[in-house]
Amino acid sequence: CALIAGVVLILLVSGLLDWLVIGNSLSGRLVLSASAFGFCLWVLVRELWKPLSHPLSDRWLAQRIERKIPELGGQLTSTVEFTSEQYHARFGSESLQRKSADRTIRKLLTLDLLHVIDLRPVRLRTYLATSCVLLAAIIGMVFPSHAVTSLQRLALPWQPIEWPREV
Repeated sequence: CALIAGVVLILLVSGLLDWLVIGNSLSGRLVLSASAFGFCLWVLVRELWKPLSHPLSDRWLAQRIERKIPELGGQLTSTVEFTSEQYHARFGSESLQRKSADRTIRKLLTLDLLHVIDLRPVRLRTYLATSCVLLAAIIGMVFPSHAVTSLQRLALPWQPIEWPREV
């Protein structure tokens, strides 16, 4: 959602700057296009590439849950390690590993796990993305020729594309 909001917001601000400030300056349009492209690339890397480049392991997820629920005291991480290694002998007795895993699962079933996931950042980003897309859609419907011209001038800054003239 933040990716969508960021890119749409960059396009809106770039179009507004082009219309209000830059005019027909070729160097200004080139700098604006390069800046907008750079900001879009930065948002893409920050919001999509970095989070997806780090694989989530079961152990990492278990540790994150244990930070939110300290009463688990490392039991969930141990259970994940036991079960991922098929109760390997290097962790001790297989029967003790299974008992520990069963005890942890029973304990998890009694806990309220809804507070483990904080949805506030997701909601905020969703509202932001929805607002940006809605604003862009309204501008596109109210001023369709200006919106298309703005995108054309941003994508092709070296072309002599003029803003529409009002009659």
